[in-house]
Amino acid sequence: MCAISQRPSKEDYEEFLIQVVYGPCTDYLKACIKGAYLDVCRTMRGFAKLPKKETAKNCAMEALSKRLKELRDDENVHDRKTFDIWHKSVSDQIVEIVKKESGFEIAAGQTQKWINMTLKNIFVCGERRIPGFSHLYEQCHMPIDNIILGELKKKGGRRPVAEWSKWKYDEYYLFQEDLRVTFSGRPLLDVEHLLWLAGRNR
Repeated sequence: MCAISQRPSKEDYEEFLIQVVYGPCTDYLKACIKGAYLDVCRTMRGFAKLPKKETAKNCAMEALSKRLKELRDDENVHDRKTFDIWHKSVSDQIVEIVKKESGFEIAAGQTQKWINMTLKNIFVCGERRIPGFSHLYEQCHMPIDNIILGELKKKGGRRPVAEWSKWKYDEYYLFQEDLRVTFSGRPLLDVEHLLWLAGRNR
């Protein structure tokens, strides 16, 4: 048996965690989209029973992948305004695809979780695995779920009356704008990461 002398590096341990979460893959972007879908599909009540759910899911995943690649390569998306326009356009597109392919009415509150968690997953995987997105980090929205809302409430924030997964896009966007004012000067993904860890560990 050959001797192994070196210790695993920090990068080796990071790769181990990535492999545990996403599995061995060559398309990390696709894995990020799928992982985010698994995070939100639990709120899509009744969707799993529909005969064309797989078609709807796969079409939406392909569309999101295409739009993310366009976002990565689009030099005109360079600030919050242009990112926000892109975000709403993608949300509307997912709503339309899912409705057309399956008849299911996915809410903007659910599409935001899918889009925003995909972007968070991309940054977790890192530039080495999914290059070209780092310049978008500060524009990204905060993924919203019950853990985040609970932590925001503990810090004095107002918890919305409507359930987040049922939000219309206008409701969702106003909440993001409030977050940008509250945490002015800080990337919302930074804030979300710390809030989520605090809530998860309680």
